[in-house]
Amino acid sequence: MRSQKNKCKRKAEEKEASARGEPYQLQTDIPVPRFKRGKRESENAYIQRMDQESQHVLFLTRNQIERHPEMEEQQAVHVKSEKKKEHDRKRLEKLIKKREEKKEKRQELEYFKGKKCNVISAGAQTAPRILEKVCCLKIQPGEKPLLLKTLLGSSSASPSQRPASVSMARQRIIQEERERVVKAYRDLKKLKQQPLSQTVVSV
Repeated sequence: MRSQKNKCKRKAEEKEASARGEPYQLQTDIPVPRFKRGKRESENAYIQRMDQESQHVLFLTRNQIERHPEMEEQQAVHVKSEKKKEHDRKRLEKLIKKREEKKEKRQELEYFKGKKCNVISAGAQTAPRILEKVCCLKIQPGEKPLLLKTLLGSSSASPSQRPASVSMARQRIIQEERERVVKAYRDLKKLKQQPLSQTVVSV
């Protein structure tokens, strides 16, 4: 009866191991039998059960595979140390990978910053050349800017460009500036006409 129970138990363990995808391992340690009489167990049945359990333990002891507990412990420790080494190695690889990624990002940022500075400096260097080209362009007839317009500057802007509401103080300042520019223009024109009148008189 007991042997049938053990067989059923072994089969159930084999099925569980196969379902988990693990190889079934036989139990190496011999189980210790229970030498305790049950409540409704008779004396003869108790003695017979003790005898059967003892015979079973003796049979297992004789037919047990030779074991080396010290070597098994060493192997277990070795396996644990190997797993720990593997874990430490993977962790170190992750740390190195993260450092490399951070270093690459830092280098990219520095590279783009340098490119931006070069573009700005190049633009600042080429600006005077563009201005020189514009200044050196040949002025076509009729396109020469009037001196009065250049002197007036922004004060002679079109009415559409002027602000809608201007304070009285601002209007007075603009008027004074305009009068000053007009006076300077007239004086300059007189100075230009003086050499012409002198040449006419001398002739």
